[in-house]
Amino acid sequence: MISRFPVFFLVLLSTVVFPWLFFLFKGEQQLSVLESASLEQETYLYDRVHDKSYNTPGDYVAAVSATGGDIAKAEVEAASAIKPWEVKNNTRAKARIKLLSLKRNVEGEPVHPVWKGGNILSGKRVYQAQGCFHCHTQQVRQKEFGVDIARGWGQRQSVARDYIYDSPVLLGISRVGPDLANVGTRMDAAALHKHIYRPPHGSNMPAYPFLYKVREIRGASSAKAIHFKEGEFGAPEEGFEVVPKPEAEYMVSYLLNLKQDYELPESRFYLEEDTADSAESGKATVDGNAGAKESHE
Repeated sequence: MISRFPVFFLVLLSTVVFPWLFFLFKGEQQLSVLESASLEQETYLYDRVHDKSYNTPGDYVAAVSATGGDIAKAEVEAASAIKPWEVKNNTRAKARIKLLSLKRNVEGEPVHPVWKGGNILSGKRVYQAQGCFHCHTQQVRQKEFGVDIARGWGQRQSVARDYIYDSPVLLGISRVGPDLANVGTRMDAAALHKHIYRPPHGSNMPAYPFLYKVREIRGASSAKAIHFKEGEFGAPEEGFEVVPKPEAEYMVSYLLNLKQDYELPESRFYLEEDTADSAESGKATVDGNAGAKESHE
């Protein structure tokens, strides 16, 4: 009589373990055939006080020297520039250091996501604090699984590499509003400010007037004031202007930099004919849903 104990383990291996090993093997095979992509980046110095960038510490020291500054002090500043990942745990001592050591793509290398700091990072925190990720996603679906491409929300599908510098990744959980992965390619700063301050009629988005200041114009108008056309929705009363608070400026800066306008080895731009097919498919889906709704009514 054959013992049931070994038979049980054979059944367990054949039904549970072997399939997992097969999928792991296939996954490794798929990864091995992917075209290699360089993430080579070069370091540069960013002067937060004067909003200027320098390719090398020597360039920064030379710029300080040319303006009559203290060369020895400039050399110390260049040597002690803080890196972006250290800013997260900033201290008062670090906050007094005006130079950031950042990275950018090497010229001639393929374009890939880069770490974004400064006002952009501050804007991301405002975006999180206002709960925008509850109603907006930041992920373009491939054309076979939706109509994102047909809607013009992107030129390609989003992939994991797009988020390698995001912490946290704000993919979102629902689409009460449109996807924002490429909103920076669709809207300019003025349009974004107007939409955040007073969304147009029919929008599900709440207004965020507390991120702006409505004030009486005394003398010259503010250079940062939102320019409304006469009679435009959301325009203030005559003699008043709407000026973004820093939080609004930060968030718009963040949104403007949401752009997946580069190709990756695992995600190329769709060809124009593919996009056209997707648009026709999306139109058919919308028309079909409308017809179903009419027949239901």
